[in-house]
Order: sequence, then structure tokens, then C-alpha cells
Amino acid sequence: MYKILIFVFGILIFSCSTTTTKIYSINITQYPQESKKVKTDEALLLKVNSSMYFKQSYIIYRSSVYEMMQSQYAKWDTPPDDFLRHQITKAFMAKGLFKEVHQTKSSHVSKSFLLNVDIKDFSRYDDINTSYAVLILDVNLKDTLGNSIYNKEISLKQGIDDRSYLSLAKGMSVLMTNALQTITDDVENSLDRYLSKK
Repeated sequence: MYKILIFVFGILIFSCSTTTTKIYSINITQYPQESKKVKTDEALLLKVNSSMYFKQSYIIYRSSVYEMMQSQYAKWDTPPDDFLRHQITKAFMAKGLFKEVHQTKSSHVSKSFLLNVDIKDFSRYDDINTSYAVLILDVNLKDTLGNSIYNKEISLKQGIDDRSYLSLAKGMSVLMTNALQTITDDVENSLDRYLSKK
């Protein structure tokens, strides 16, 4: 009887100390509108690059530029690099600038435009009094001959209500929606200038 009580007590302690992992989603509130001024018969190949921290689902946060921490019990429903890859593809399909949009792992392609997107930051930054959602992307577009026709660092920061991961998900949703609009608009303008010179 004594052993049974110890066993039951141990199970209760373990169940109380176990923390459930929570999953958070990013919601894109609006996709870019179809372009009415630029279209090409060429395809677009998309390559998304990131460090290992953004290839996994656990949420990254920091309070210093010198240190990065990984949550133990909070995850994105999709790793940031996979999420960016899917959403950028979807945004360019909606924009209609290119005949087709495909994903690639190669940086050396021909007969297609190549869009390289490097994820530099996708995290929560905690200041003394305020927390932010932070998204930093390096974006480069090359023509069919491998010449760069657009290059930009997109650095976005959104203040959030508190340090909760739910607030981070809401803030990151705003940043991602804005980033998709910025990338597609910039590529549209760069492509317009490029095609007008041919």
C-alpha cells in the first residue's frame, strides 16, 4: 500500500511539473493585388536562406544584440524559413508579375529570374520597457543572365503589448503582411525599369 501511494504521488508531481508546448500561428491579413503594369513570360525561382535557428519551429527571442535565446515551450506552427518560402511564393502568384513561380535550393540558375531572400532576424526583442516583433530580410533579384537588378535589406520592427508569444504572433503577422507588400512592390518597380531598357 505504501509503495502504491508513493507511485501515485510521483505521477501527480510529474504531471503538475510538465509544461505543455504551445503552438502559435502567423496570419497574413492581405496579399498583394495583381499587377496592372508589369508582366513577363519568364519564370521566377525563389530561394530562401537562413541560419539553423530559423529552420526550426521553436520561437527565438533576445534582449541583446549579442545573445539569442530559444523558447523551450513555445513554437511556430511552421519554421520561419518554410513559412517565408510559402508566403512569398503565394504573394508573387497573387501579384502575377511572372509566368510561373517555383522554389529552388540552387543559387545558379539560367533562363529564369532568381529571387534570393536571406532571413537575418525573425524574433522578439525585449527592451527595458517595451518588446518588439523584429523581421529583417536581405532580398536580391537577378535577371536571367545572373545580373542583380534589385537588392535591399528590409528591416521591420513592431511594438507589441507585452512579452507573451501571443502578442509576438500578432506583431509578426503585421510585419509579414507589410514585408510581402514591400517585396512584391519593389520587385514590380525594378522589373518595370529593367524591361523598359530592353
